[in-house]
Amino acid sequence: WKTGTAKIAWKRYISNGDYIDLGKAFVYEKIPGLDFPPVQYVIGYAACYLVSDKEQDCIISTGSDDGIKVWLNHKLIASHHVVRMCGKDDDKNKAHLKKGKNLLLLKVDQDYADYGFFLRILGPDEKPLVLKTANDVK
Repeated sequence: WKTGTAKIAWKRYISNGDYIDLGKAFVYEKIPGLDFPPVQYVIGYAACYLVSDKEQDCIISTGSDDGIKVWLNHKLIASHHVVRMCGKDDDKNKAHLKKGKNLLLLKVDQDYADYGFFLRILGPDEKPLVLKTANDVK
């Protein structure tokens, strides 16, 4: 890609599971004969607001293909500059949720082949926390 030829904008993307396939989020057509999304050597960002009914400790559990950085409320809590396949719970990082809205921002590097990440919010006991997102709040 030539610099300046790609459209850059936030867009809403919803996944029904723990895995976010950024290849599908960014690419609308698959190239015949190519087994992976034609999105290579790029960086993508994902953001959402998590809403906690109380102040509490948590674990931000991620897995990424490839590298990842994670910020919670503008504080860097994880940075893994790697080339790897994505695995659920590859990285577990302690964090703290404040009461109310918490901004979660991820930066995911793409080298080649598949492109995506897993994300789970766990309690200190490593059981999943059920939190609302800002889009769910009335």
